[in-house]
Order: sequence, then structure tokens, then C-alpha cells
Amino acid sequence: MKLKLVLAFKLQYQTPKHSHKAMKIQPILLLLVISMVSGDDERSLLLQFKNSLTFDPDYSTKLKTWNQSIGCCDWSGVTCNDEAHVIALDLIDENIQGALQNSSSLFSLQHLQSLNLASNDFNSSIPSKFNKLETLTYLNLSGAGFVGQVPIEISQLTRLVTLDLSFYGISLDSPLEVRNFRTKACSKPHQYQKIVSGW
Repeated sequence: MKLKLVLAFKLQYQTPKHSHKAMKIQPILLLLVISMVSGDDERSLLLQFKNSLTFDPDYSTKLKTWNQSIGCCDWSGVTCNDEAHVIALDLIDENIQGALQNSSSLFSLQHLQSLNLASNDFNSSIPSKFNKLETLTYLNLSGAGFVGQVPIEISQLTRLVTLDLSFYGISLDSPLEVRNFRTKACSKPHQYQKIVSGW
């Protein structure tokens, strides 16, 4: 847990007997801020996420720069807010291969608002745990190699404005539950301004 203590100092003049005016400095506690999730915690989550992925470092321009020696807010593809919380990840075209699991530490980034995983090759179903990213407003899975059913849990993202599923790799023979998802999503016209897909 990150603890930040903010102190200010008050100048007070005193006039003791038989002496000239003296100045006394008194410390005053103004503010105590406790941040439950520190930047170090989010850096650890991102490094766990990176280590769970398979990618070619010779091709990567972002993931290969993530390391323990610098704060995650300075990493390529990572955007933080003024409180140093990670609010956006842009991992487009990082040549990521292999499944994205529901157990991924990615889904523990509680301040994430924008996520771009486009143009990769996950070659797996879309994890249902995307619904854990409750602050998400933008999700781009375009051409990311996901296959199979679109999980209905995505429709639980009440702040989601843009969902891009264009070039979604599906088989027409697969039991894709598109109709239920589209019906539920479209029942909230204020929720989705844009739903792009290859359907």
C-alpha cells in the first residue's frame, strides 16, 4: 500500500519578554492520502501479464521495453492518470501469440479505461473475465485472433462506449451466441456508440 503524507508549515510570530520579536515555525498536518493500489502494484500486475504472453521481442516495440527498473507509467503502450494509475493499454500489432486466460493479471487493473489488443494472434476464445474491467470505455479486439463465442459477460461493462470486433475470426459452423449478445447490447442504446464486427 502506498502512503503519501503532505505537510505544511505555519509561520507564527511570538514576542517573548525582554527580547526582540521571534519567529516560530509550527508544522501542521494538512492531508493524509492513502492509495490502496500503488504504482508498484500495477507495475507488478503488468509484468505478470507480460510474462504470461508469448511474443517475438525482435518484432515487439512495446512489450519488450517493460521492465522492473522504471515505473510502468513510462513504458511504451501504457498511459497513466495524474494519480499514476494505469488507465490505458495499447498493444496493437505486438505479435502476441497464444491464449489469453481468465486468470490473467490484466483483469486486475481496476482503473483501466482503454484496451487495444488489435492485430495480434491470441487464437483463443474471448475471456469472460473482461467484465472485471468495470471502468472500461474502449475495447478493441479487431483482428486479434480470437475465435468462438463472444461472451455475454462483455455486455456487463456498463461504461463501455466502443467495442471493436472487426475481422473477428469465427467459423460459421461454430455455435456463436451473437444474437443474444447483440440483443442485450442494443437494449442499451446509450451504452454502445459503436459496435464493429465481421458478422
